[in-house]
Amino acid sequence: MKKRSLHKIQEAVSLLGFGTMRYPMLGEEIDRESLRAMFDLAMEQGVNYYDTAYVYHGGLSECMVGELLVDRYPRESFFLADKMPGWKLPKEATAADMMAIFHEQQQRLHTDYIDFYLIHSLDQEAWQTLLDQGVLDFIRQLREGGQVGHIGFSFHDQPEQLKPILSAVDWDFAQIQMNYYDWQGEQNAEEQYRILTEAGLPVIVMEPIRGGALAELPAEGQKHLAEVGFQSGAEAALRWVASHENVLTVLSGMSSLEQMAENCSLFRDFRPLSAAEAEGIEKALAVLNAHEFLPCTGCRYCCEECPQGIEISKALKARNEYTSFQNKAALDNYQRLVKPGHHPKDCRFCGACARVCPQGINVPEEMVKLADLLQRELG
Repeated sequence: MKKRSLHKIQEAVSLLGFGTMRYPMLGEEIDRESLRAMFDLAMEQGVNYYDTAYVYHGGLSECMVGELLVDRYPRESFFLADKMPGWKLPKEATAADMMAIFHEQQQRLHTDYIDFYLIHSLDQEAWQTLLDQGVLDFIRQLREGGQVGHIGFSFHDQPEQLKPILSAVDWDFAQIQMNYYDWQGEQNAEEQYRILTEAGLPVIVMEPIRGGALAELPAEGQKHLAEVGFQSGAEAALRWVASHENVLTVLSGMSSLEQMAENCSLFRDFRPLSAAEAEGIEKALAVLNAHEFLPCTGCRYCCEECPQGIEISKALKARNEYTSFQNKAALDNYQRLVKPGHHPKDCRFCGACARVCPQGINVPEEMVKLADLLQRELG
């Protein structure tokens, strides 16, 4: 497994990291046996970076990491990454409330030490709120207490909003959403990457395949990738990201043993992109940009906040499949599975979903559009 050490991170970190946001499922339950096999294969293949968060799978992501990884492998054989979610704090929270969440995470993970600890999903507003709540005291306590190895943050905002965050703390690393679709998109991942590189911070990449969207391109886009030798859209997306020298690790939210095996193979014999491969990706991107595409990554933060219980990420995925692939069956399959009262037309417009969406999607507006589309196409 290809490993890298960059700047302040002198440990050898696997270029492929396991993002534990999208576990294999059996109905509504996590498929523990499949997940156990995935952890075992990852460890066997040399993956040593495991990223979780307080909110993933309603807290069960951390618990599964504790049960299936920490309890079964020597603690020194892998790195744990976890995150403190500011939006889950009460309005009048303090550093003590943040520390309480951290201790709960330690209990879930069955460990007293977290190697990489992040302040989760920062933008300008979230950072200012956390400053008022004492996040700098919290970070100081973590460092002085020796309960974490490296301090970083994940970021979802415009590049210029990075600068006040960078100036406030002596960070060790940063995590950004980076893929060839977002490189010059609305949040300008290219400029974010440049700023962090110039600041001497290693970059950890989230959403390299954009929640699976770059693995399932329209046929013409997939044709451009195949013409230059890519075996899959996922391969193209992962190798594009990992070809950037200041990327420490690439987080892939794998959901099956097959995905784990494929991705481990890519990073075991990693090759940076050739000029022809890069050109093929540019052509595929042009095809994708020609379609009306909602930038949902399936993180499900919106679903967890929705008082109506609408499966928003599934709804937006069905809409994208319809518009990108002219796949009317995607709408039909979605509508057949929607339970009464949880349809897009049942949206209350409370805005809770939009407030936590890292992509800035106006979810209530999209629910109206989708409800109209379903009515028009399916009756």
